[in-house]
Amino acid sequence: EQKISMRKVSWNIKLLKQPSSNFLETKSNNFKNLSPISREKEGSLYRYFFGETNSYAKAKKLKTKAIRKGYEYAFIVAFRENKKIKLSTVIPK
Repeated sequence: EQKISMRKVSWNIKLLKQPSSNFLETKSNNFKNLSPISREKEGSLYRYFFGETNSYAKAKKLKTKAIRKGYEYAFIVAFRENKKIKLSTVIPK
């Protein structure tokens, strides 16, 4: 796998709220007061993300915050040019 420069990557925290066909407003009160929230539609399902940063260290802190708010299965998702990429291409082992 080719390594990608971390400078060109944005990081989001995936909130494992059950993917649903129900559309939710991205208001913080719908997500245990986490903000900002973004939404992505994959097929007929909506998936929700919390935060966005250009720093992996900051993404880890945002993940911890989401877990403390009750999203115990939250995880980090990496994007490059608005497309999801594998973490293994940007995180040193």
